[in-house]
Amino acid sequence: MIKKLCAAAALCALTLNATPAPLTAVSLVITGQQGPVATIFYYGIEQGIFKKHGIDLTVSAPTNASTTTDVVYVARGQYDMGNVGGPASMLYRQKYGGDVVIFYGYIQNNVKCLVVGQTSGINSVKDLKGKKIRFASNTPYADMVAYLKSKGLSDSDYTLVPLSNSAVNSSYISGKVDAALSFDVNIPIFDDAGKLSKGFCERDDGFNYQQVDIATTQSYINAHRSVVANFAAALAETTQRAKTNETDAAGAVYRANPAQKPLGAAVPVQQFQYVLKSYKTSNDAGHGYGWMSPKDWIETQDQALKFFDLQPGLDFKTGWTDEFVH
Repeated sequence: MIKKLCAAAALCALTLNATPAPLTAVSLVITGQQGPVATIFYYGIEQGIFKKHGIDLTVSAPTNASTTTDVVYVARGQYDMGNVGGPASMLYRQKYGGDVVIFYGYIQNNVKCLVVGQTSGINSVKDLKGKKIRFASNTPYADMVAYLKSKGLSDSDYTLVPLSNSAVNSSYISGKVDAALSFDVNIPIFDDAGKLSKGFCERDDGFNYQQVDIATTQSYINAHRSVVANFAAALAETTQRAKTNETDAAGAVYRANPAQKPLGAAVPVQQFQYVLKSYKTSNDAGHGYGWMSPKDWIETQDQALKFFDLQPGLDFKTGWTDEFVH
């Protein structure tokens, strides 16, 4: 009995004195416009989920960063991982080569919408004839032009107004333009500002693609395969927890960045609810968060060929993997 007690005591002492496994530092670059799309990363950090999976995550959001520039950051090794656009990653790989690989599907739907006021009298896309449409000057819009054309509007039927990112919402809210090429996630912002809005969304008419994904390089995967797997597991676990704590999760990005302008009390939650709808597609049934269907990637490549100047001959499988999410 004494021997058993001594053995137990020794085991407890070893457990108490054990050194925690070291964390692996991982740098992630996201778009400069932080908000509901970025909140999941901060929520995972805040909840200790990334550390639970052995990752010390640092999130960077350079002011002018976009899902296009983030491909370049990752390709050059300036960050370990990045929030990249599906078509943008294909275009970069075709033009410059490199070994950027998307391993986690994040925003898996095209969330671009033509947003109009509910009382504007614009009840269909055709009603935009003769109207002014604003868009952010660093946002690819060839798909929007094709979308308008599919609804019977030629280039001369409307006026495009390119603006800086800082002016995209204010010009629409103030009524300087009739419609905005925006994202469905911004509709609660417009509503909160008194501009009750609705959206004609591209994805509803077949203009769909993987909009935002998480990428790294094949070189990084080869050197840190378990880290990439742990990151994917942590992000999926964070998403699952966020679904049951929407209010808390939605506020994480603002708690981490208190200098950002606060929104109306309900807006972050409403925005995050839009984001949650985009984490999966109808082709993902039976799979966890982050899993990307080959069907969705084929669709993304088709859209890139039609609207984003991708040239034939690129095999999407060279820049995409489903190794880490099932």
